[in-house]
Amino acid sequence: MIDFATSPVNFVFWHNPCNESTSNLVRQQKQNGHSEISSAPPDDTFEKAQGLLDWCSMNSHDYENSESVNGKSAESRDEGTPLIKSAGEYLKESNRSYIVQEERDKIDGNHASVTHDAAAPGIMDDYDNGSVMSSCSEHSTISNLSCANTVATTDIETCISEATEDNEIALRIEMPDNDQGPITIQTEDDMTSDDALAAAQEEDTENKLKEYKKKLRSAKSLSGKHDIAVADILINIGEFHERQTEYNKALGCYEEALHIYSSKLGDDQSRSIDTRVRMGHLHVLRDEDELALDLFCQALFMRNALKGDSHPTVSDLWYDLSCIHRARGQPDIALIEVKRALGGYREAYGDMHSTVAKSVEDIASLYAEVGNFKKSDSIFSEIIKLRLSLNGSVDPATASSLLKWGTALEMGGNLSKASKVVKKAYGTFVKCEGENSIFAARALERMGSIYIAKNEASKSIRVYTRILNIKKKCYGQDHLEVAEAYVALGIAHKELSQFQDAIKSMRRAMCIYGENTVTRHCIAAMARTLHEIGVTYQSINNSIQAITAFEREIVVRKKFIGQVSPEIAHALHLKGRIHAENQNQGQALDAYKEALEIYDKTDGRTLKFAEVLFDVGVALESCGRIKKSQEAFSDTLEICVDEGFDNDHPLLSKCMPKVTCVV
Repeated sequence: MIDFATSPVNFVFWHNPCNESTSNLVRQQKQNGHSEISSAPPDDTFEKAQGLLDWCSMNSHDYENSESVNGKSAESRDEGTPLIKSAGEYLKESNRSYIVQEERDKIDGNHASVTHDAAAPGIMDDYDNGSVMSSCSEHSTISNLSCANTVATTDIETCISEATEDNEIALRIEMPDNDQGPITIQTEDDMTSDDALAAAQEEDTENKLKEYKKKLRSAKSLSGKHDIAVADILINIGEFHERQTEYNKALGCYEEALHIYSSKLGDDQSRSIDTRVRMGHLHVLRDEDELALDLFCQALFMRNALKGDSHPTVSDLWYDLSCIHRARGQPDIALIEVKRALGGYREAYGDMHSTVAKSVEDIASLYAEVGNFKKSDSIFSEIIKLRLSLNGSVDPATASSLLKWGTALEMGGNLSKASKVVKKAYGTFVKCEGENSIFAARALERMGSIYIAKNEASKSIRVYTRILNIKKKCYGQDHLEVAEAYVALGIAHKELSQFQDAIKSMRRAMCIYGENTVTRHCIAAMARTLHEIGVTYQSINNSIQAITAFEREIVVRKKFIGQVSPEIAHALHLKGRIHAENQNQGQALDAYKEALEIYDKTDGRTLKFAEVLFDVGVALESCGRIKKSQEAFSDTLEICVDEGFDNDHPLLSKCMPKVTCVV
């Protein structure tokens, strides 16, 4: 049996006599008529992120000629007051750890509920019986809203019945004759008026900033630069810069204000805490999650000590933490945190409040993300009743809840019901915001995804083309949202085997990514697009282009997202398969080895690990290393058995003959 015990994984079979060079693959591709493209540049090419984007985006000229297509540590008030603790200390002291592992285990769909921390009694009791909130002596319940308001008794199935499977009219996806959407003629008077308005707004902005700076100089001259009044004005200036999306300047103002507040008033004073929260939100906008987590944890510890666990401002911080963990792909932790937030919101506002509804809505979505679709569906059905009671049937908030419900239903595989719910959401958005609004586009995006899941790619192309036109109108030609619309359209073309159209759309997206400022969102979107380009080229047997796309995806992810992730392992696995198909078994094994090491550190030895290991066995078998290949097949079989796969599982059915044929 192969020994995987060492870390990193050390396989003795990687050095084998079948290590052909890439030149064989290049020659094969040239003979097949595929154009050759440049190989990956050295590491020093990526010292600047923008340089990486320019390289990865493969500029439009190349496309046309291609044949194939910190926050500072604040001082203490005096020597007796300790400096700001580390985030780890605050996590420990504020009991934020709240036995995360035990809570995570209880989120499992096999359990009826998630237990709550003793500091927030009654928060989770309402989720144990399938409905959103069951009867409780201490709390009012959302389930009882039907007694208080006749609107809430509306049957949910009746609410969504207007949008049936064959009711395509509700989607309003009639296409214009060209890609640009309807043309609007702008007169000279209109342009003059717009220019004058923009100039007036710019002048007003400059005057406000001058006024703030004048007040700041006056306060410093009267009271000194470390006075509380100076800090208050710095907060105002920071808010001004934040509204102008000048986040670096805003953060500098907040840091200086925090230093003054902490030295004059103390770290635990409300203005110091509020400033930390402001800085945390800015760090989120700057994609600096770790710094944001530190600041939110510090503020949470202090607010909790001052105001108690059930205060709504404490709940706000629990909610902020949940948003970060959810964005980082940790829905189990986010679920625990948003439930803590819900406890304070319910106590402060009661059940009939939009903030409470939003929190319960997020809980329902998070249940879907952790795989408990039954509980998610039950909660969403109650949430719609609450939205109808609070907002009415024709309201963006109701439409938003319907859209999230449809997303959860799609995740759970209930495509028929998901389609009806999303169509109802779309119709509501059209009534409230207009058919060319970005809200309508969001609903259409979900509808397009459902069409692809239902193998109705032709309908999804119509939908995604409509989305592209809306986003161009709302954001302009070169916005990231437009790039993502191109990618979605490309994927739809790929599903219909329209590979050249798919590549064209995805390349257009890469051009847009190259024109935008480097952010984590942009980098992640670009990596996903490179992966889709690689898969598309693989579908038309253009191995050179496919391998290059996967290599670029891997470089982007390692350089800017993280050295170890399942996405990198997946790209390596696909790259290895292409090498194996072209009889480059040595290079295939190298890619497989790295993929196994990454999966072993991230997902563990589950199905994905086993799939790579099976391909390792096939590659070794092709090299004539039968003994080693049998070890790989045996280990694959063992993982399948441990995972509880049935005998008709595709991987198990492939692996069994490989093992028994030698035995």
